[in-house]
Amino acid sequence: MTIFNSGGTGHGKVTHALFTNCSSSSKDCKVDSVGADDLPWLVRLVTVSSSNYVVIEGIQISILFSGDSCVLDGVTVTATGSAGGIFDNGDSTIALEAELKALGSKVGWKSVLTSSATGAHSGQAPEVG
Repeated sequence: MTIFNSGGTGHGKVTHALFTNCSSSSKDCKVDSVGADDLPWLVRLVTVSSSNYVVIEGIQISILFSGDSCVLDGVTVTATGSAGGIFDNGDSTIALEAELKALGSKVGWKSVLTSSATGAHSGQAPEVG
């Protein structure tokens, strides 16, 4: 994810996403893989109750399920939507939560992203605000 400030407004894009340790709430279904589709996803920064909030829009992911009793065994499901979370300047993380849609139902997604500065700011702690 790249975020930059232009004219006092933070915005950017997600160009790569790696999903690990993914699971299903169904005891019958295992998540075999999750992949990011239709990149880049747009990122914008907003202030919510004096906190720096990161919004990722246009998310599209493919989820492959398996399991002998799983009704989605071998099926790749596409989930779409947006995610958001507060950027913590202390440890440079974003705790994201999303309610994506797949097969007409809500799909919950929680993740913690760690950020790092690059380019001229490499080695510095990223901050928003």
